[in-house]
Amino acid sequence: GNDEVTIQTVLDSNQFTTRRVDSQRTALLMSSTSWTADEDFGMLLEALVQLDSLLVTYFDANHHSIESNATFSRVLVVVTGKGPLKERFEMDMRALVSSGRLGRRVVVKTVWLEPQEYPLLMSCADLGVCLHTSTSGLDLPMKVLDMFGSGVPVLAVHFPCLYELVRDGENGLIFQNSEELKDGIVRLLFPSITTASERRKDLEELHQLRDTAKQIESWDENWERIMLPMLKLG
Repeated sequence: GNDEVTIQTVLDSNQFTTRRVDSQRTALLMSSTSWTADEDFGMLLEALVQLDSLLVTYFDANHHSIESNATFSRVLVVVTGKGPLKERFEMDMRALVSSGRLGRRVVVKTVWLEPQEYPLLMSCADLGVCLHTSTSGLDLPMKVLDMFGSGVPVLAVHFPCLYELVRDGENGLIFQNSEELKDGIVRLLFPSITTASERRKDLEELHQLRDTAKQIESWDENWERIMLPMLKLG
């Protein structure tokens, strides 16, 4: 009645903005990057090609109805940022679309967002993807903190110290290759495709990960939990 609706969100009568949950909404998957060799976006494209094929087979070739509790039937992937490898990624993406392997039920867009726009779009996302791998094995990706700050669960590629930030099955999922990334997206956004069991047809796990992602520690809390005990041991 009084709700204001956008493509991704709804503003209720109490002026709270929440993500829309209905079968007509496209799932929004978001990543940000500086487009350097530290991040393998070829892995993302491979996963999305597999996902597009799976969704086309499920919804189109097999004529499954779009159930209201399935929630999604399409995915929009938005990658933000500027950098040297962006043009190469866009060329590869266009080639996949031209060949018919991408762009049917999975659409990819690259954008540049102003600082005030970035958190607005991030807060609309259903899932975040982090392809950051640390050359030192010691630095953590700040983009994951951006995602958690918006209550967005993260699919993150594995590297040695990632566990300090992303806890597999709690606030996100960790993957090591394109197939595992595809499987993670399906597990969280399209659970009814992967199991015959009635209990996994809703988005229960996605909502659980989202609730945990919102509970990220402050700098002070993390320091007191990790560093203070170490100093006391000294």
